[in-house]
Amino acid sequence: MDRMTAGGRSNAEPWRAQWAWSRDWGGPGLTVRLFRLSFVTETPGDRITVHVSADSRYRLYLDGVAVGRGPLKGALEHYHYETYDLGPLAKGPHVLAAEVRWFGIHSPGSEVHAATPGFLVQAEGRPDLDTPGRWRVRADPSVTPDTTPYANALGFLGHLDVVDARLAVRGWVESGFDDGGWEPALGVGHADAGRPWGVLPLRDLHPRDVPQLNEEPREFRESPCPKTFAPGEAGEFILDAGALTTGYPVLRFDGGRDRAVTLTYGEAVVMPGAEPWESREKGIRDDLGGGVIDGYRDTVILPGGAFVFEPFHWRTFWFIRVSVPAGPEPLTVADARFRFTTYPQCRLATFACSDPGLERMWDVSWRTFQNCAHETYEDCPYYEQFNYTADSRIQALGSLALAGEADLPRRTIRLFRDSAGPDGLVMSRVPARDRQVIPHFALLWILMTEEFWVWRGAPEAGFIRSCLHAVDGVLWAFRERLRPDGFAGAMPGWTILGRGTAGSTYMTALFTRALDAAVRLHRECGEPADAARWAPLAARTRTALRRAWDGDAGLFRDDPDTAGTFRQDTQAMAILAGAAADGRDRRILARLTSDPALWPAEFVEAYDVARALELSGGYDAFFGPVLDPWRTMLGVRLSTWAEHRERTRSDCHAWSAWIAIDFVTTVLGVRPAAPGFARILIAPHPGPLAWARGSVPTPAGPVEVEWRKEAAGALSLSAKAPAGVPTSVVLPGRAPQDFPAGGAISIRI
Repeated sequence: MDRMTAGGRSNAEPWRAQWAWSRDWGGPGLTVRLFRLSFVTETPGDRITVHVSADSRYRLYLDGVAVGRGPLKGALEHYHYETYDLGPLAKGPHVLAAEVRWFGIHSPGSEVHAATPGFLVQAEGRPDLDTPGRWRVRADPSVTPDTTPYANALGFLGHLDVVDARLAVRGWVESGFDDGGWEPALGVGHADAGRPWGVLPLRDLHPRDVPQLNEEPREFRESPCPKTFAPGEAGEFILDAGALTTGYPVLRFDGGRDRAVTLTYGEAVVMPGAEPWESREKGIRDDLGGGVIDGYRDTVILPGGAFVFEPFHWRTFWFIRVSVPAGPEPLTVADARFRFTTYPQCRLATFACSDPGLERMWDVSWRTFQNCAHETYEDCPYYEQFNYTADSRIQALGSLALAGEADLPRRTIRLFRDSAGPDGLVMSRVPARDRQVIPHFALLWILMTEEFWVWRGAPEAGFIRSCLHAVDGVLWAFRERLRPDGFAGAMPGWTILGRGTAGSTYMTALFTRALDAAVRLHRECGEPADAARWAPLAARTRTALRRAWDGDAGLFRDDPDTAGTFRQDTQAMAILAGAAADGRDRRILARLTSDPALWPAEFVEAYDVARALELSGGYDAFFGPVLDPWRTMLGVRLSTWAEHRERTRSDCHAWSAWIAIDFVTTVLGVRPAAPGFARILIAPHPGPLAWARGSVPTPAGPVEVEWRKEAAGALSLSAKAPAGVPTSVVLPGRAPQDFPAGGAISIRI
C-alpha cells in the first residue's frame, strides 16, 4: 500500500522533529532498529500527514500494513524524505511502526549516508507523533550481513542478508503488541539546526521528487511449491520467474526449525566452475540442463511454525535456487511468489513491423529498461545498481521516447549537475559513496541535458538554465587542457579505452559535439553572449579534427599522431562532430559496418554509430550488421540485453536497449522538429521492412504513424499528429511535405 503524496513540507519552516535512535548506536556495519508509536484518533475519518526519513533506510507500517519505503537515494546535501497521507483513520487506537536499517560500513556503493544513524518522523498538526517523543525502539539482532563474495557484486551492493528468524520479534507492527519492554527513543540530532550563519544541517532534507516504486504481485512460471522435506531430508529446487526480473521474493515456510535455507539468485544458467565472473561461460540462458544457478544469496534460519520471508531490498533474478539442509523437523515450503518492482513508468509507445525479430527486440528492450530503473537509472540491477552517465543518457531517452516520462530524466540530470567537482567535471556516477571521474562521461551529460531540452521544450527552460553553470564548468575543464593543436589534452580520472588521454580523436570529437550542444542550449535559453563564447572554440576543434584524417585508409585515426589505429566509434563521433565533410563521410560509410579491421563499438557506443549512419545516408546498415549482435543475443534466449558482446558480466544492461528508441524515432521516424515537439518531424527509414506502424508519446500528445511499401518500393504513409501542431513529413527520396495544422495525414504515392 502506497500512501505517499506529492510535494512535502515548506522548506521555509524549520523542522520541529529530531532524528531518533536507540541508546546503543550499534555498528560499525549493518544494524537494525524497530520503532513503534501508539496513538489515538478522536474523530472517525481523520487524516494525518507525516514526513519520514531515515539513515540509512526504513520501511513504514500503519496498523500492521506496509505504507511505504525510503528514503529515496540522494546525497547529504540533497537528502530525501517522503510524505504520507495516513487516513482516513477509524476512531480509536493505532500504531505507526518502522524497520530502520543503518548500513554503516556495509552501505551499497550507490547510496550516500551519514556516519551516524537516525529515524525521523514529523506529523502535520500532531507534534505528539514526532520523533523522538513517545516513540519506542529496540534492536533487532535477527539480521546480519552476508558478505560472501560473488564476482565483484558485493563490492558494489555491500551485503545481502542472513536472517535468523528464531531471534526475530513477531507481531511488532500490529496494534495489540506489547512494547512495554522497549526503550524510549533518544534524540540524536536536529533535523534542522536553524541554519545560523549559513551552516547547513548534516543532511539537508528535500521532498522526494519521484514516485515510490511499483510492487506488482507475480507468480513464478515454474515452482514446485508446496514442497515438503521430511526429517533428515535435504534438497533443493529452482524457482523460474520466466525472465530476468527485479522484485521481492516472498516464501512461506511451515516448520523446519533450525534449518538454514539459502536463496541463491541467478541472472541465468551459467557453466559450473570456480572461474571469476569475467571468464565464466554462459550458453542458452534458460537451459537448466546445461548449467547451474550461481550467484549471491540470502539465508534464513527458520524458527519453526509458520514464517514468511522476504528481503528488505529488492533482488535481481531469473532463477532462484532454494537449498534446504537436513534438519530434525519436517519442513514445507508452502508457497513462493514475488512482487515485481521497478520505477513506475508505463510503455506508451507502440511498435509493430513486418520483421518478427524486431518485435521480439522491442519487448526485450522494454524489459531491460524496466529492470534498470528504480530510484535512479542503473547500469545493471544485479551487480552494481549505479547511475552512470553513459547508461543514463540512453535510459533517459528511453523514458522520454517510449514512456513520455520526464521526472526520472530530470532527476538524473540534476543529480549529475549537483555532483560537479572543483575542476568543473561532473562525476561519472551519482549517487555514489566513492566519487569517480570518467572524463568523457561528463561530456555525455551535456548531450543528455540537451536531448532532454529537445524532447521537453519550453516548460523546462528554468530547469535547463539551472544546469548551464555546470555545463560551462565541464567545458572549461576540457578547454583548460586542450593541446596547442586543438586536440583534447590529458584529462584526470579513469580514461576508459584511452578516452581522456592526450590527443584522443574520439574525445576531441565528443568535446566538439558538447560545445555545439552548449551553444544551442545557451541560445535557446536566452543567453546569446554565452553561446558566442563557445561557438569559436567548437569551430577550432572541428578544424583540428581533420588532422586525424588518414587519406589512404579513408578513416580517422584514433590518435592524430599514431598511424594504423582505427575504431568504429571514433569514425561515428567524427561524422557527428561535423569533421567528415567533403566526401569523407562517404568513404567512412564504405567501411564503417563491414570492415572487420575496425575495432567494433560496444553496445552503448553503437547508438552513435547508428546516428552517424542516419546522418550520412547509410541507415540501411542498422537492419543488418548493427542489429546482428542483438540477433545473436536472441539466439541464446537472453530475456534482457547483455552488457558486452563476449563473456559478458551483466545480462541486463539498459545501455544496450537503445535499439527500441530507434524503432520509433528512426524506423517510424517520429521526433521533435523543435524543442518540446512544438513542431513535429516524421521521417521514416524503412530499410528492408515491408511495413511498420506504431505511436510515440510526446508532450503535445501521441503521434501515430503507419507506413507501407507499395509497388517499386515507393512508400505510402498515414499518420495522426496532435491537432494544431505543425508537422513535416519526409519520405525517402522526396521533398518535405508540410501540414501546418497537424491532425490526420495521408500520403499515397
